[in-house]
Amino acid sequence: MPCRAVFLKLALVLNTSLLFFQCSVDNQSKTNVFSYNEAASIASLDPVFVKSQSENWICSQINAGLLQLDTQLQIKPMIADSWKVSDDGKTYTFHLNNGVYFHPWNTNPSRKVYAQDVKLSFQRLMDPQTASPGTWVFSDKIDPEDPFIVKDSFTFQINLNKPFPPLLGLLSMPYCYIVPKEATDFYGKDFRNNPVGCGPFIFKRWEENVGIVLTKFKRYFETNENSEKLPFLDAINISINPNKASAFMDFATGKLDFFNEIEPGLKDEILTPYGELTPKYKSNYVLKASPFLNTEFLMFNMESSNPIIANKDIRRAISYGINRKRIVDNVRNGLGYYGWNGFTPPSLLTAKTNGHRQNVEKAKYLIDKSNIDISKALRFGVTSDYLDMALFVKDDLEKLGFNIKIEVHPSSFLRQ
Repeated sequence: MPCRAVFLKLALVLNTSLLFFQCSVDNQSKTNVFSYNEAASIASLDPVFVKSQSENWICSQINAGLLQLDTQLQIKPMIADSWKVSDDGKTYTFHLNNGVYFHPWNTNPSRKVYAQDVKLSFQRLMDPQTASPGTWVFSDKIDPEDPFIVKDSFTFQINLNKPFPPLLGLLSMPYCYIVPKEATDFYGKDFRNNPVGCGPFIFKRWEENVGIVLTKFKRYFETNENSEKLPFLDAINISINPNKASAFMDFATGKLDFFNEIEPGLKDEILTPYGELTPKYKSNYVLKASPFLNTEFLMFNMESSNPIIANKDIRRAISYGINRKRIVDNVRNGLGYYGWNGFTPPSLLTAKTNGHRQNVEKAKYLIDKSNIDISKALRFGVTSDYLDMALFVKDDLEKLGFNIKIEVHPSSFLRQ
């Protein structure tokens, strides 16, 4: 009987994301292959263009950066063994691990990663011709004259124009992954589907809208706490199927080792209203809950011509009008935290902040105070995954006199 466990990560504030795992080994080849599905389409595997979680998950297996974050979001070494910040907070010096290698690619053998590669990767990120959406990582922060300096083969320096303490965290982002210039030059725009990095897995194959295969990089530099060489897996097989219902069936039958985020139509089949496994799944699965760093929120378009949105009191009234508890209890089957302490997820709060609980009387007061006619329609754009949540919000706000029109769009449209 397969070994199965269900890890359900409690979404913080308003979300619950379900992560399911089960053990799997290819008994014929005796290889450890980890299989999972991505419902979202993959636009690029070039780290300077990675914007979505689905792309990030894949790129983080192929690539590595100077630094990384641990499970507590603390800065950890990666390609950089150590670093030092100058007393004035403007100069960051990184000492690289001299045992990091790029993957072999095309007919090129594996080679070491040097400080020059870090400089060229950051210059590529900032090059206007690259047109990366991640230039904000360094723009307006780095010294305009000499921002990136190679001190020697394994020592690299970043010069800022003023102190910026969050820099170390930003360096852990995919935009700052280190890639070989000769590969980006060779492939050009096709680097998006021919990525070369120095992460734990080598890119093997990508059939667009079908799947992606990654294989183990035997020269990967990291080890675990027991000094055992990573990675343990031999390969990662990623299917791309936008139909979450059929993907979940693949997981239930053992074709997938991991499943993320069930669609609303399946939620009540798997979970009781109290956030427990239903009898159908309780006999074969174990449910484990852990915090998940995710916040779900409504975002106002401040460039909208609608005068309702332009008024701060009305925006506050909308916030006071929403019953967060009802959404978590009904839409998320009780799994999640109400956003009563502001935007920050609870696990990151160092002190309690004051957010908004539902307060209908205060919402009505703010509406009256604004002297704004709230009968003009407000367009509420969501993806199909959030339609159930949107209906609860619509119900709450229309009780206050708002006119809410829900529009369902693809996520790519909403991001634009």
